[in-house]
Amino acid sequence: ECGGRGALEGMTTTDVCNNFVKKWTEKHQCSFNDLLREMKHDAYHAQSDVFISHAWKYEFVKLVDILKHHFVDRPNVVVWFDLFSNNQHQAAALDYNWWATTFRTAIKEFGYTVMVLMPWDDPIPLQRAWCLFELYCTHDTKCRFEVAMGEEGFNAFVDALDGSKSSSEEVVNKMLTKIDVKRSEAFKPEDKR
Repeated sequence: ECGGRGALEGMTTTDVCNNFVKKWTEKHQCSFNDLLREMKHDAYHAQSDVFISHAWKYEFVKLVDILKHHFVDRPNVVVWFDLFSNNQHQAAALDYNWWATTFRTAIKEFGYTVMVLMPWDDPIPLQRAWCLFELYCTHDTKCRFEVAMGEEGFNAFVDALDGSKSSSEEVVNKMLTKIDVKRSEAFKPEDKR
């Protein structure tokens, strides 16, 4: 119904939410996942396997490609993707405590988080308050954690390691030193607390 991959090229996750997900779910004022359940659609799954942490600034098609690449050996994995799992009509009105509880509960329940990092050397999720919170929850609940960066990102990462005069540890630590929770961004300023 969206016009396929070509219609989504260049659109961020936010764009896909506003141009498609909200329109498709407007009549029922529900999440896309709930709409699939109501329709008894084959794509509906009651239980997800993995929490996806990502930045809504990412190009949606690239994000999906990275996830497909990451799960290439697990084609039946069911991901919890906030774009589809949360009711986007209510999202802006929900407070910090609702989001914090929802994300923490989902992460703990699945026991598995995959964070999409691009570009590898200055990834947007490590600049976003909610993504950093998701990373904290993953660590705090002792869940499995993986990084997805896609083939292009992985190759750039390996090239940086191979071409550096520094050790692999120093290259990674240089990227990690850019994390600054106090400077992290959030859609709602009050969410940065």
